[in-house]
Amino acid sequence: MIIVILRRKFGGDPGRILSFALTGCESSTAAQSRICRAVADIAECAPGVSALFAHGNVIGLFLNSLDTGYGRLEAEALTNPDVIKLDYNEAAFRWDTQFRLAGLERIATAPFDAARL
Repeated sequence: MIIVILRRKFGGDPGRILSFALTGCESSTAAQSRICRAVADIAECAPGVSALFAHGNVIGLFLNSLDTGYGRLEAEALTNPDVIKLDYNEAAFRWDTQFRLAGLERIATAPFDAARL
């Protein structure tokens, strides 16, 4: 419901929606910056194969930092669990959007369906 209110208030401008914060709360833009710094710090400190675990909104904000076309609807299409493959080289992430973990579909729940609300 909050996303509908924000879209009406900001005319669907993703930048303004992401920068909105309730008093005393963190905006999505601030959270995204914090998340990206933390993931980069982990990648720098633990080169090679690493695994990170997070809830969908954190993953969605991080992936949006790599591809601004990745938004709320794409984040809601994540399954639970989901596996995202990233490479980190020379202080930059590369997202392998074609990666699919074999067998994951057998254990993953269906993506969120906003129509159920």
